[in-house]
Order: sequence, then C-alpha cells, then structure tokens
Amino acid sequence: MKKFLRQNINCIFIMLGSSCNFQCKYCLQHPLITEEVTSKINSDTIDFLKETAQSQKSPLRILFYGGEPLLYWNNIVSITKALQDCNCTFSIISNGSLLTRDKVEFLNNYKINVTISWDGINVKETRGQNIFKNSTLKECIFNLNNVCISAVLSSYNYPLSIVEQVDKLNKEYIKYRKANKLLPASLNINMDEIMDTGLEAKYLTELDCSRISKEMKIMCEHYKNYQSNKEFNPFYVKFISRYVRNKMNRDIRFSVCKCGNGYNVLNLDLDGNLYRCHNTHTKLGNIYDGYFSYLKNVISYDDTKSFNLDCKNCYVQSICKNGCPLITKEVRKRYYCEMKRATLYPIVEMIMEHPFK
Repeated sequence: MKKFLRQNINCIFIMLGSSCNFQCKYCLQHPLITEEVTSKINSDTIDFLKETAQSQKSPLRILFYGGEPLLYWNNIVSITKALQDCNCTFSIISNGSLLTRDKVEFLNNYKINVTISWDGINVKETRGQNIFKNSTLKECIFNLNNVCISAVLSSYNYPLSIVEQVDKLNKEYIKYRKANKLLPASLNINMDEIMDTGLEAKYLTELDCSRISKEMKIMCEHYKNYQSNKEFNPFYVKFISRYVRNKMNRDIRFSVCKCGNGYNVLNLDLDGNLYRCHNTHTKLGNIYDGYFSYLKNVISYDDTKSFNLDCKNCYVQSICKNGCPLITKEVRKRYYCEMKRATLYPIVEMIMEHPFK
C-alpha cells in the first residue's frame, strides 16, 4: 500500500533553501521569495522520495536546488546516501564557488551531474564574480566528471558569445583531464533566457533581438552542415542539438506549462511541502495530500491555457508552448515574446525545411 501522493513524474526539485552567497542581477527568485523554507529533513520526505522513485519505470531525477545548494551540503549528503540504492539519478545547479576537492570526490562517487552557472566574459557584470578566475575553483570544476555550463541570455550575454566562451572552456577542460589522466569527458552547455519576475536591472532585458536571431541562424547552419556531412563547428552543433531534441509539438492546444512544474515535475521542500515552482514559495499542498486535491491547486496556478489566446498564432508556439506562466502579460509585451521568437524561429525554420531524424 502506497502511503503518499502518487503520480508519474520525471523529476523532483529538492528545495534546500533560498539562501545564496551571490547577488546575481537577473535572479528571478529575489522578487518571488519572501521567507526561508525549513532546512530540517522530515523523515517522511525521505520515505516519499524512496516510494516515488521505486514506482517509476524510468529512473527518477533528483535535482538539488537553492538559492545556492552547496550552502546546504550536509543535507545533500544525507539525502544522496539515503537514496543511493533507489531508482534515481542526481543533479545539482550551483554557482560553484563553494566547491572543494572533498565535495568533488563525493559528487563524482555518486555520479551527480553538476550544472555550473556562468556567463562568460561579462559574468562579473551579471553575477558579481568570475569563478573561473580562481585557479582552485577552476581545478575543482575540471575534476568533476559530469559538468554542464549554464548561461543566461541577456543584453550582456548573446548566443554566440555564450557558445564561444564555453567552447573555449571546454577545450581547456578536455586538455586538463587528459594531462591529469582523468576520465575523458566534455562540457555540456545550456542557455536560459532572462526572465523578469520583478527584476530591478531592467537594462538586462534591453536585447538586440535581430542580433539574437542572426547568431542563432549562424549556429543552425552548422547544424545543417553536420547533418549533411559538411564542415561544422562541433560545439555549435552541441548547442543547437538541445533545441532539436525538444522537438516541435504542432498541437496548438497547449493547456499546461511546458516545464511540467506540478505535473510531472515536483518541487519539494525538506518538510514535505509541494510548491508551484522551485523559484517561488507558493504552496500547492504536501506529500500527504490526495492526488486530485493537489492537482486542482496545480491547475489553478497554471496560466498557460489563458496565454494560448495570445500565443496561438505565434510561429514559435510549437517550441515555446506559451512560455513560462510566471511571466506576466506586461513583460511578454515589453520584451519576452520578441526574445523568444528571435531565439526559436531559426530553429523552427530549420526543422521545417530539414525534418532531421
């Protein structure tokens, strides 16, 4: 007999806490979070995670999230060890500034995928400091076996700059690992678009969308060359592949959020409370709730269906899927939708012209 709320899910964000040692100018949590969640682990939360993992056909992804999750290291260790024999994988999103060799060893031993937030050449403007200028931290990151670099698209950080900087870093990473006889590996790359949920630094949203579109088209050309066995930049291809894997959905009746928050993605604090999104503290229920009462709350906070009225004729809706429910209509009109179109239309155009396998 199952004890807790049940559903088929892909991922659980473990909301460790909202404290952070950085003050990123584009942080979307700052305007949304007003109080701290508990840092004490409820034993039932561990039981819920075990039961949920064991009931899934595919491994459940457990993603440690903050604030800065490395501030809550002891809880990361406790949860990982408690779930090590369960049907799950582990990931963490971090600014990387609190990494040590001991932490790296643990992360590697438990095969925890690590995403490091970094914005390349303008990172000091957006995040306050550049961790890769610290040789000790850089060495720690280069000793991690599974690393993704995640950058934020803003007026200080455009697609080609992001990809070229991570490509350069990737070459250093590969060279370092070879020289130190570490397992062969390469960096993955991710780009998030800047989201204004009450942002003070509005200038970060003053984007040159024609530049974004042009740069995305350049990388799409490399992806087409890769598919046609012509000369291409492998890192451009790696970047575009992320979008191609998230294939277009031509059903325009988008009624639930693309991210899956609340549906097949749960946002869970250590006491067993469930939230609308891992970037807000809007509670939807807890692990003891019946599924349908919980789902009713999920749906009540999901504005995706209402946005469909404005989005249904947009030529990137097939990938954007009405965007993030946290973004208001005012913000959508000011910059968000234009940014999404500039980023995604070159992908849509490429896929429509070349339906790759």
